[in-house]
Amino acid sequence: PDDPGVRSSFRVFAVNPLKTAVARSPDDTAAWVALSRAQLAVGDTTEALKSAQSAARSSDDSETALSVLTEVGMAAGEHQLVI
Repeated sequence: PDDPGVRSSFRVFAVNPLKTAVARSPDDTAAWVALSRAQLAVGDTTEALKSAQSAARSSDDSETALSVLTEVGMAAGEHQLVI
């Protein structure tokens, strides 16, 4: 979202609850993926990349986790992760 108010709301209603979810269940690949996408949506590429890496580590065979890692890696300019 481009609007700072929307970004702030998104952070409160999406990012923060997802952070709580992964803290409670660190092996929850879907929660890590959702957190990464939410962080990317608010422009926090550094944290989105960390969450995407956690998603990939939490499941060796999740195509979704690898896909989000690629997506966030590109957005963060970390092209070595994509290759």
